[in-house]
Amino acid sequence: MRRSLAAAALISVLGCGSPPSPGPEVVARAGDRDAGATTRIEDVVREDVRLAVSILEGAVRGEDPTAAAWAAVYALRLGVGCDRDAAGAALLGGTGDEDPILRALCWRWLATGLLLEAPDEPPAPIDPATAALAALAHLRLGDLPAALAPCLGLPGGTPGDPSPAPGDLVGALTSRAAPYDDGPLALAIAFAAARRERWVEVDPGGEPRWAAERLRDELARAVLGSDEVEVDRIEGCPPCRDPRFSDLASLLETPLLERPASTLRAAVLRAEGSLRVGALRALAAVAVDPAAGDMGAAAAAMRADDLWVRVEAARTYLLLAARATSDD
Repeated sequence: MRRSLAAAALISVLGCGSPPSPGPEVVARAGDRDAGATTRIEDVVREDVRLAVSILEGAVRGEDPTAAAWAAVYALRLGVGCDRDAAGAALLGGTGDEDPILRALCWRWLATGLLLEAPDEPPAPIDPATAALAALAHLRLGDLPAALAPCLGLPGGTPGDPSPAPGDLVGALTSRAAPYDDGPLALAIAFAAARRERWVEVDPGGEPRWAAERLRDELARAVLGSDEVEVDRIEGCPPCRDPRFSDLASLLETPLLERPASTLRAAVLRAEGSLRVGALRALAAVAVDPAAGDMGAAAAAMRADDLWVRVEAARTYLLLAARATSDD
């Protein structure tokens, strides 16, 4: 078995019990011919991984509430250890942020057990995908407000003839959401779409069922775990009376995803503000076979003056390092 130097450094710094998901090798290996060069590369990667972790940990405890929420989301997404109470507080604050994607992601992680006490008031009307995640967060506490129960409800009526979702909707959404999340966000968006469109599929027994039912079950398992402790309560949720599309799918779209990697790397290195952040997010989405230049650009951005850029760069660097694992 061989692993790239980036992955070995990632495992060493984060203390993971197992390597990240297998992926392409991105850092050149010097081999036995140049053990000194190998050590230098390992040291550089290890230093950059430590910097990325420290950026996220520091931002979670920092005074900027938006940066703290994003850092908590990314730390949890990447398995970076951070103070649980600080992360929970940052996520709860992020549920009221102006960014719809951040609000959804905060509820997504609060639903894993980081929501320790229900807010005084249930969330105001929000995007249906976000509402489903908020409902799961409250459900885990054992207190599902009546206003949130329909957010996990299925379409009204009885399923008719099969009319399945077009193509691999969840796969496409998961790919677009890769910089932010590893699956539940895409499932929540797809659940909202399936409910709105009243898609019908055939269950293993040959009977028609709402596609939204399967997606809701997958979402609940992905967020709450596999113990199925709340299955009965979820199945008892009333039908959704006013199903609508989630706006999050369109917000995940960006023209930057169509740009060549070289253009994205240049923007990561030289752009400013939101454009630089957008380039980092796009690079995290499209660099499924990362090149050393991708990691180098993200590493350089971690030294930026802008905290927002540093947080996004830290996420991108760690995500690319995780993809760098290689088993031959």
